[in-house]
Amino acid sequence: MTGYPKNPAARESMMTFCNELIAAAEAEDADKAAGYLPMIRTCMADYFEELMAHAGDRPAFDQLRGFLNGLVVAQRLTPEQGHAFMQRVNAGATGEWL
Repeated sequence: MTGYPKNPAARESMMTFCNELIAAAEAEDADKAAGYLPMIRTCMADYFEELMAHAGDRPAFDQLRGFLNGLVVAQRLTPEQGHAFMQRVNAGATGEWL
């Protein structure tokens, strides 16, 4: 199955994941934050729209893994946050939303 998750609970779970990741990656004090990326919300929103459109595709899973690693390298997520989000991605990959 590819494309937007058909199960409403799966769609909701995916959107929750996306919103929580955006919130975690944004800094409260952007001017002082290490790795501050001024366009992060816009870029992430576009990325997740694309991810939703290709839910169920293995390349979408691989891209998301790389994206999460990039957020850790850019210091937008701590390694612990990156690991926690990766566990959620792995669970989503075995479920219906990714």
